[in-house]
Amino acid sequence: MPRARRASERDATAAALAQAREEARILRARMERMDPRRRPHYAPEERLAILLLRAAAGWTAAETARRFALTEATIASWMLAVHEGGESALVRFEPPVNRFPQFVAELVRGIKATLPTLGKLKIAQMLARHGVHLAASTVKRMLARDVPPERPRAREHAEPKRTGRVVTARHPHHVWHVDLTVLPLSGLWVPWLPQSLAQRWPFAVWLACVVDHASRSVVGWSVHRVEPSARDVCAMLDAACERAGRGPTHIVSDRGAQFQGAYREWCARRGTKARFGALGEHGSIAIIERFFGSLKREMWRVLPLVPSRLAAIEQHVAAYVEWYDAHRPHQALGGRTPREVCEGARVKVTRLEPRARYPARRGAKRIKAPLVLRTERLRGQPHLPVFHVTKAA
Repeated sequence: MPRARRASERDATAAALAQAREEARILRARMERMDPRRRPHYAPEERLAILLLRAAAGWTAAETARRFALTEATIASWMLAVHEGGESALVRFEPPVNRFPQFVAELVRGIKATLPTLGKLKIAQMLARHGVHLAASTVKRMLARDVPPERPRAREHAEPKRTGRVVTARHPHHVWHVDLTVLPLSGLWVPWLPQSLAQRWPFAVWLACVVDHASRSVVGWSVHRVEPSARDVCAMLDAACERAGRGPTHIVSDRGAQFQGAYREWCARRGTKARFGALGEHGSIAIIERFFGSLKREMWRVLPLVPSRLAAIEQHVAAYVEWYDAHRPHQALGGRTPREVCEGARVKVTRLEPRARYPARRGAKRIKAPLVLRTERLRGQPHLPVFHVTKAA
């Protein structure tokens, strides 16, 4: 009986060992299929345990690396750290020299919390205007901490390439874009009766805008109770020309009714060449369509209460246009604001280096005190923040 019991225990142990080896093989195979740069790192205590197990089993560096999905160079670097500083040197690691202090992540999160519509590149451009230079991928990692991963989005079909003559803006006020959009006042509407609402006051207002192509600055705008006529558009263009001190060489619009008749006469009288996109086709006048999208996303849809007076609506639009031109960095302009490009201004900002051991670039200023984010509200509007980065008191 004792011999039979020992044989049974031996068989059970052999079976458990075989199962453990198969489990380890499957886990190792999964690790080996991963990109080495994306594999999870071993904790310092686990690294020391691997070296102790290697010494006890008498494995070579190659065998140890194979068993734990590592490289021989990694094992050699761990052994060198142990030989030079003892076991505590392996457990105690210096932070990477390129790691940003925690307060930089707080700056990123503060901007995102104040203006959630900003993307990673826009946040990086905002901070760069104050001397703190981050890559968009760094901003993304800082925002992704403690946030569950998003589900992958379905791939969108690429828009077909457009052919035809392209007008290139060589300088500010060379090419303008003009268009109209509707700002709803009473919720949404549908195009069928009897639920349809007229796209006019008091259910909606019309916004007409002129945007300069080269600088992306808003040259002129006007708010209307009903759909503007061609003469209304011409009056807005006259005011824009007076404000800019000149008229455009080319002006781009769609083929709507407002851009016929009196509008064509205005272009001929001013010596401006009228260019036309496709009527009702998304992307044919993409520059001004993007501005309308930004205005609705960053201002109109976040208003706590939609104004009911035309004067109040004009005040909100004027505040957003001022913020858009002077304080909002534009991706197409390399992080500069439309006003800076339109006026030819170059803002010189000293680059700040908050990382203590990172080699500072020429002209950069190394800082030791933490930086804090200070936010002002343009015209008291919470959705129009003006950020300032200052040293902590």
